[in-house]
Amino acid sequence: MTEYSKLLIRKYFEEQSMIAADIKSFNDFIDVELQRIIEENKVIEPTIIPSNVEEYKIILDKISITRPDNNRGRWCEEIHIP
Repeated sequence: MTEYSKLLIRKYFEEQSMIAADIKSFNDFIDVELQRIIEENKVIEPTIIPSNVEEYKIILDKISITRPDNNRGRWCEEIHIP
């Protein structure tokens, strides 16, 4: 590898974060793509339903992402941040 190539690569990584593209892609998935997937699959009709049920549909609407929580059955919640 030439010195120019090494300098070019070093300068690129000085200006660009190695994980910035991954973070941007993840944020786009959460902010835009996940809702688009939900809208494309808004109505789900299971192939197996109880015999006493004539029609069964699951209808999806807006999705929201929140911080994870854990209710341990003691009527308290603890927030867990990864």
